[in-house]
Amino acid sequence: MKQYIKSSSIKIFNANLLLFLAYIILNLNSCVVSKKEFTLIEWEKNPNNRYVMVDSLIEKLKTEKPDKNQVKEMLGEKQDLDNIKSNELDYYLKSNSIIGIDYLSLVITFDGDKFMDAKIVRSD
Repeated sequence: MKQYIKSSSIKIFNANLLLFLAYIILNLNSCVVSKKEFTLIEWEKNPNNRYVMVDSLIEKLKTEKPDKNQVKEMLGEKQDLDNIKSNELDYYLKSNSIIGIDYLSLVITFDGDKFMDAKIVRSD
């Protein structure tokens, strides 16, 4: 009987260890991302890969400080994501979960039409 319990415990431990390692590997995949320079062609062509160029885009926005209409011309109309305010433009970047509940978006804030800030926001 003791041998059976010991064997079962080892199998459960191994199964849990495998699940933990799989979880770590999947999460590392989302952390290790090659960064790209922002280009309008890539932004429009590959919406699911926008997150790889968002750092470059944020730097561009903070340097150039475009007004609201210029941002809309460059990136397109805002997307209807949750909790959006009238002084913000919100653009989907990527999902952080398999079922798509947890996602990243680029939120660009304005004071009237004047650019104020751009940041990545995680929504649950």
